[in-house]
Amino acid sequence: MKRLYTEDNIDELNTNIEAYFELCENADKNKKEHPCFSGLAYSLGFSSRQSLHEYAKRDDATSLPIKRAMLKIEWSYEIALHSQSCTGAIFALKNRGWTDKSEIEHSGEVEYKINPPPSYEEAYPEDED
Repeated sequence: MKRLYTEDNIDELNTNIEAYFELCENADKNKKEHPCFSGLAYSLGFSSRQSLHEYAKRDDATSLPIKRAMLKIEWSYEIALHSQSCTGAIFALKNRGWTDKSEIEHSGEVEYKINPPPSYEEAYPEDED
């Protein structure tokens, strides 16, 4: 498979990433395009989101701009959490490894003291009249 981007054309990669985010920002206000991973992959000329993720995992200069672009998309989902209709953002972030469960760590000992119930005499003392 021929690589779309190498260290030789990293400037083209950066330009295409910037163009994608500008497209999203300058879209019609009523139909604003929100950045997404498949949109980024398509704009960069990849045939799948998987290709985008594979480039991000590489150990060369092309991975950093892609990782930063992916982080920017994740950031946009995080910002969307503050809107009233954030269900899609929650779904997208969970797919990126986020969780919504609380984990509480306890330290120290817990002491349980069980007091026996009072005796009948203690519960119902007789009147001494």
